[in-house]
Amino acid sequence: MMQSKWTQRSCFVLALLLTTLTVNAGYQIREFETARALLYLSFDNASLAGYWKGQTPLVNHQAQITSGALGNSCVAPQLNVQLQGNINPKQGTISFFTKISDSEKPLMQIRAADGQCLIQIGKAGTWLRPWITLPSSKAIGREADTHLLKKNQWVHLTLVWDQQKGIRFYINGKLASHQWGAFRYTDTRTPKTLKLNTQNGIDELWIFDHPLDVSQIDALQQGRLIPASILAETFPAPRQFTPSQSAQTHLTFVPYTGKIPQWAQALRQLQIQTQQLTGVLNPVAFEPGQPLRLAKGHDVLYKNDSTISSEIRSLTSLWQWYTSETSNPSTPPTLLPKANLDRAMQTLRNLQNGERFNIDVTLNLLAAFEQEGDRRFLNAALTNAQADETQLLSTLGIISCYGKFTKRMLPDPKQLTVTWKNMGNDIVTRVNRVSEKSLHVTFFNFNNQPRVITMRPWSLSAGQYQVVIGPDANDDDMADSIALLTQWPDVHRGSEHRITLPAGQTVIEWVQTQASEKPKSAQADPALHRQWVTYNSQKDELVIPVMNLGTVPADDLTVEVYADGYLIRNEHIKQLPASGNTLGHVIIRYPMISMLNATEFQVRLHCNQPEQSNRNNDIIFPLNNIESN
Repeated sequence: MMQSKWTQRSCFVLALLLTTLTVNAGYQIREFETARALLYLSFDNASLAGYWKGQTPLVNHQAQITSGALGNSCVAPQLNVQLQGNINPKQGTISFFTKISDSEKPLMQIRAADGQCLIQIGKAGTWLRPWITLPSSKAIGREADTHLLKKNQWVHLTLVWDQQKGIRFYINGKLASHQWGAFRYTDTRTPKTLKLNTQNGIDELWIFDHPLDVSQIDALQQGRLIPASILAETFPAPRQFTPSQSAQTHLTFVPYTGKIPQWAQALRQLQIQTQQLTGVLNPVAFEPGQPLRLAKGHDVLYKNDSTISSEIRSLTSLWQWYTSETSNPSTPPTLLPKANLDRAMQTLRNLQNGERFNIDVTLNLLAAFEQEGDRRFLNAALTNAQADETQLLSTLGIISCYGKFTKRMLPDPKQLTVTWKNMGNDIVTRVNRVSEKSLHVTFFNFNNQPRVITMRPWSLSAGQYQVVIGPDANDDDMADSIALLTQWPDVHRGSEHRITLPAGQTVIEWVQTQASEKPKSAQADPALHRQWVTYNSQKDELVIPVMNLGTVPADDLTVEVYADGYLIRNEHIKQLPASGNTLGHVIIRYPMISMLNATEFQVRLHCNQPEQSNRNNDIIFPLNNIESN
């Protein structure tokens, strides 16, 4: 029997299992394929549901399910995970949660068929030893100190290897030790078994076929697969999502067996086309804290033309608008023109004859649908948009988010009303009505099981909202009955709210019942980005700009600079100016950088006051990848 996400403890004997992930895990096959995952075990239920590319990883083990770091976890004397087809010997990443105890047993060992240890995370006192053991018996890797970690509490460990570069080791998303860059090695032995010391528990085991970066590792630690912006950078070209026919994939998706309206089928197809166009899994999600927004900051900083002041104001105002919880009263954007019904009716006839039109025609069809409620206009708009990739994002954004996206997931200056996370291809959404204090949305869940998604409002004013949820079997955008009536006490710009959607069509309406009396004010936003770092070859100097994308100054900052894991500079900034007509920034310079003979640098930013976002406070970069001037 599948166990609940909140099961406290149950015993089981693990046999040969071909099962599905729990619904709460929320991952789909296309997500594993795109993220290039080779193996995933969530340990959330007694069936040990998961995903793997090769042989079945676990057979006939004694274990227990108990509460874990994210949901439930597995406790056993030891787990032996079979790796044939589930690991890339030349490069990859393994990541999991565990607990540190006084035991001196290795936490993890990857062994060959003859029992030789290839890669391990050993333990000696308070030190963890992430090592690659070579055929010559020599080892690559450096010890990492754990004396500050509390015993018997969950810790997230990630080990990254690449035969062309070396090894990196992360503790709780932070680089703890490494020998990376010039540590090329050769090993032709084949990994057979992953031995895990799980007597204190293990949770969220991942194996990828390539090295992950720190942003991706942080995402895993937070229970997310890969941030959309990372995928956009990894796969800039259109990518077809076709699962390997030989993969033993264990689908979370059980198709809905009821009637599916045409608008939902067409919108789902549009959503899939948009994913293939952008190379991201979730085109209706928006994370304003992701690094992509900073690229424009770099361009603005080094521009010298007369538009710099207005560009900076626009950049900082837009960023503050999205990250601030203040939610000053604002009318939702006017995205659609006034409907021309005669033109819309003519378009219906022309589309039936196979003609296709530009975005203006699509927008008029959507405006006609908004005004008249005639589904023919909505279906025609979707049909027309699918034939032209330049219309995909605009059409999907207006229908699902009542806003616009660019191809690189940055918002149009006209704000989005709402965005959605964790939908994959199981869910489509359609915003029907929106105002400053209300929102009405129709959902369709193509999965025959409930799905949990996340909503983020951007245009609703802050306050308490009444939420009415009900089925819509007759497809009239009205709840047939009230399945749930509840209150959301703290809605503000960018707040996250989980929604459980049953199979089929659901209507949800949000109405404000009480305004927020104490909205939060704007905050400073100090940030780093590797694109901003340059190398002055004439002065042999590393130049590191620290910028403030906030509209208030940032006080009392500390910037740490590391070379190959060693602290080489600890810089205190008394005040980082706010961004107004000029972009607030401070330049840190490190001379004679070549004397260090370092291959990799890391910069960490510590702010002693609340920030709009702390997602851009840590960067890692090899010196040879930095722009020289």
